[in-house]
Amino acid sequence: MGVMTYENLDAKLVNSLLGNGRASLRSLGEELDVSVTTVSNHLRDLEDEDVVRGTPRSSITTNSATT
Repeated sequence: MGVMTYENLDAKLVNSLLGNGRASLRSLGEELDVSVTTVSNHLRDLEDEDVVRGTPRSSITTNSATT
């Protein structure tokens, strides 16, 4: 597999959350082979863009699940 771009990481992160919206940052990082900090930063950006809602302490939902 080639270098994962940020766009690909965001898409993979959203897909992982669709499968398990309560996944921990650590488990997401392990699944995607990135650091917890990277997952946290990307989740924050996705929340800022209203792609996902929630925090690591609560369940995370995507906007498509709430429409």
